[in-house]
Amino acid sequence: MTKLTDFSTLQIKLASPEVIKSWSHGEILKPETINYRTLKPEKDGLFCERIFGPTKDWECYCGKYKRIRYRGIICDKCGVEVTQSRVRRERMGHINLACPVAHIWFFKGAPSHLSLILNISPRNLAGVIYFAKYLVIEVDKDLKKSTLANLDRQFTDKIKELDNQLKLDIKTAETAQTQTVKDIKAKIKAKEQAEMAVNEASLKTKRALASFREILVNEKETAKEIFATVKDLVKRVHPHTVLSEEEYLKLLDYNAGDFMTVGMGAEAILALIKKIDFEKLTVQYREDVQNYSGQRQIKAIKCLRILESFHKVGIDPAWMITTVLPVIPPDLRPMVQLSGGHFASSDINDLYRRVINRNNRLKHLMNLGAPEIILRNEKRM
Repeated sequence: MTKLTDFSTLQIKLASPEVIKSWSHGEILKPETINYRTLKPEKDGLFCERIFGPTKDWECYCGKYKRIRYRGIICDKCGVEVTQSRVRRERMGHINLACPVAHIWFFKGAPSHLSLILNISPRNLAGVIYFAKYLVIEVDKDLKKSTLANLDRQFTDKIKELDNQLKLDIKTAETAQTQTVKDIKAKIKAKEQAEMAVNEASLKTKRALASFREILVNEKETAKEIFATVKDLVKRVHPHTVLSEEEYLKLLDYNAGDFMTVGMGAEAILALIKKIDFEKLTVQYREDVQNYSGQRQIKAIKCLRILESFHKVGIDPAWMITTVLPVIPPDLRPMVQLSGGHFASSDINDLYRRVINRNNRLKHLMNLGAPEIILRNEKRM
């Protein structure tokens, strides 16, 4: 007899990774569905009987236990529970993702939930998620002050280096001129011709010295602009700041990146969300609604709606970043054998297969210790 449950209301909300795992009866490790020779589900695959239940009523995968008298027994050989095949319509599985993934509903929706609560523009958020930009997760204020002081010292040292280089160039030019005058006087005996040659050499030296000084002024100005740019960049860096790759590399070039923790992808978004005190943020947005008007008030109202809605139903904003992917029961995404030996499969099976293949490939690359750029490319896919 079919069991029916009567209900009056239905609530749909985000599930935590722990809840998804509590629904699951096992982790899917392989992208295979069925063995095309035996037509039986592959172990640890998308139709695995150990996870989702037997395909035949009261019969385990290997056939050791058959009939209803073995009901509830889990086969010690194949690990399949002896029960009815209809459980394959309700039992779920899960996939542990090798890296977190940002759900497209929450970062590309209108309005973007992640963009609002993190106070990051949608374009910059997409840049972080697709590994094109860096997100500042944490800043050490004391190290930041010492970094600014270190930049001042670097600038002073650079100016001294340029001045010393100018002195060296002048000394080299003057030494060369003295030697040239000696050579001219030794070669040219006529007094007037010798004086003309000496004057010409002296003029060349003066031009060279003027050129050296001009180059020094330009290099000092360039150094001043560069260090001022780097200092301004350091000053404006705080948690939630998004840096382009060029800006981040510039900070590293001048040893000015140690005071901050940065990241890319959904991992960085998740790390930042976990550091935010949302109760404190809610209080701040309430004050903004009361004390400000215009765009700032409108933005505060939108953020407040999201945060209060999440708090009301007990949702952690970190759940918008997926770390565990639920796999729906196999009978809801069936494979049907057609005439001629072909199979028709639900599209979602192909999507699950792609996720598992990429997930397994990423795990393999991480275990091999692959370069960061290769891992980023794999995560982006």
